[in-house]
Amino acid sequence: MIENKETIENLISELIEQLKNLISIGFETNNIVKKKFAFIKINCTEVNYSNGSHGFSSSTEEVEKEEWVWLEWFEALEKIKSSEVFVKCSKKIYDELTEHKVNANFYLTKLLSEIAEKIIDLQENKVLLEKTLNSLIITFIMDIHNLPVEWKVKLWIEGIYLEDENLILNDNITLRRPICNDLNEEYNLNNISLELMTGLDKAEITPAIIEFTYKAKESHEALEYSKNLLKVLSLFEIGNVIERKYEITSNSITRFASKNKKSREGFNNQVYFLEKGKVKELNKFFEIILPILNGLNSFNDKAVELALERYFDSLNEKNLDKRIALSISSLESLYLKKTEGGEITRRLAQRVSLLIREVGKLKSLEVLGKVTKAYDIRSDYIHGSYNDEKKEKKEEIVKSILEYTRLSILTFLLISPTYDKDKLLNSLDSSMVDENQNQNLKKLLEKNYKKIKIVD
Repeated sequence: MIENKETIENLISELIEQLKNLISIGFETNNIVKKKFAFIKINCTEVNYSNGSHGFSSSTEEVEKEEWVWLEWFEALEKIKSSEVFVKCSKKIYDELTEHKVNANFYLTKLLSEIAEKIIDLQENKVLLEKTLNSLIITFIMDIHNLPVEWKVKLWIEGIYLEDENLILNDNITLRRPICNDLNEEYNLNNISLELMTGLDKAEITPAIIEFTYKAKESHEALEYSKNLLKVLSLFEIGNVIERKYEITSNSITRFASKNKKSREGFNNQVYFLEKGKVKELNKFFEIILPILNGLNSFNDKAVELALERYFDSLNEKNLDKRIALSISSLESLYLKKTEGGEITRRLAQRVSLLIREVGKLKSLEVLGKVTKAYDIRSDYIHGSYNDEKKEKKEEIVKSILEYTRLSILTFLLISPTYDKDKLLNSLDSSMVDENQNQNLKKLLEKNYKKIKIVD
């Protein structure tokens, strides 16, 4: 049997030889030359950090850098693209692509552009050049077959301050304070983007940064995973932990890196400080809660999903009455059955107070009173009436109701995979009149809640 030598790898190797010949000619004819470019460098000189405040100092300088320029690169590329080898290779890629077949030509052109850049930059180091080219070919073949790649994700987040400078969570997740290297920037003055000119791409410090790697076919899968990381941090303590900017990169040639920055909408009014003594507990919390959130779509009952949505909406809301209304809505999705009617306020307050008494170690009557008062504020808001409760009292109610909501969501997350929502609500109701049911409920809640607590 005769081996087929016209594999994609072999055809790319032939195209590399064509590129090398054209590059040699380019150097000989001064078509590939070094040119000087002006750059603006923003150098961070100091990061100022304390609980509740952060900032940085920087200096700016203009520098000159030399870069290789292939003056007739597009002409050289067209010459290669018209060759028989390129046509054959593009056809092979088209046949083997599992997705986006129409992009075969574009993908091959992108690969050749990267290869040309490496040949020019590494011309003095032949060993490293060959290793780099082999690596590019392997990566390209993986891309064609749409195999998973390692995505490196960096999130600039707010809503949490760190006593420790650097934390490692679940082995591959780093949660840390920002450092000067995160804030150093360099811009080619000949190629300044509109985003930079309008300030959208400027260095901006946040209280914390998360970095992790995630193996997936597409970048959006890694970004979905990042959303659950932020949810875990917002559930560990009451904090509106949100992303302000992200960068996502990989070694992929056909799958593009991306970055995004969200505009700031006022002051984040829900921030917490992660003390050193809480790190062990946070690690345990991540270990238990993150997999549950990643599998949330498989839950039969969507009540927890809705409760989470309302909880995060409440954290992000500035209006006190609306925050209370959203938190109560979150509690309603957990503690009320679809078919229930009449005396909703009393039933909701009783169920919440019973559960929070066990998992939050709070007094039932205190919880009962605050949920009832919060429900009154919620009703006034929903029906367009003015509630004349003092601002200080509303702020106190918001703080308490958010904590009840957080603890309730965690309890339902822990119990839901094995314990039906209606079954839990029936147990709560029965525990008020049956001591055996009360003891069974206590054991159930204690057993599940201990999973996310450090037990000495």
